[in-house]
Amino acid sequence: MTQKDKLAKMRAIIDANMFGKPFNEEHLQIAGALCGFKFLSITRMPCPGYPNNTRHLIVQTECGIDGPFSWSKAIRGAKDKERYDDALRTAVRDDLATVFHDAEPKECAYCGETTHLTVDHVDPPFSVIAKEYLESSDVKLVTNKSCAGWHLADPEPWIKYHASRSTYQLLCRSCNSSKGVKRRLK
Repeated sequence: MTQKDKLAKMRAIIDANMFGKPFNEEHLQIAGALCGFKFLSITRMPCPGYPNNTRHLIVQTECGIDGPFSWSKAIRGAKDKERYDDALRTAVRDDLATVFHDAEPKECAYCGETTHLTVDHVDPPFSVIAKEYLESSDVKLVTNKSCAGWHLADPEPWIKYHASRSTYQLLCRSCNSSKGVKRRLK
């Protein structure tokens, strides 16, 4: 099956499922074969940052992915930059969870919303911290044979570097998406 056929088949499966309802077992199996993941659950949900995206998926996989999932990226295959970015983000996921847990007040720094909050890098942004680190270090990626995805061979130096450069704020998904658009337009 060509990549184009896989994308079309995945679109058809997503479109056959209602918003907010978990995929049935048959659709889980087909989506898993198309994307290269063992899905425990998939739910089609409205996309908070991009309301016109009607094929936004929230997934849970055997290898620990629990949240939004780019099915088209999984089918097309990630580019090197995306692999490194994903590996760097995965390595600091626990630190960001701690930041979220410890944050007070639990509200968006821009609009005061108290739901759908995310941890945002204030200054410098994550992309700058990641670029600096990748330019100054010999970073090796490894893949876990039991699960799709790339990870840092040695995450500790990155975790320490990230912690030393990061400042955070809580933003709701909408404000976080808007902030990214404003940053790109400058």
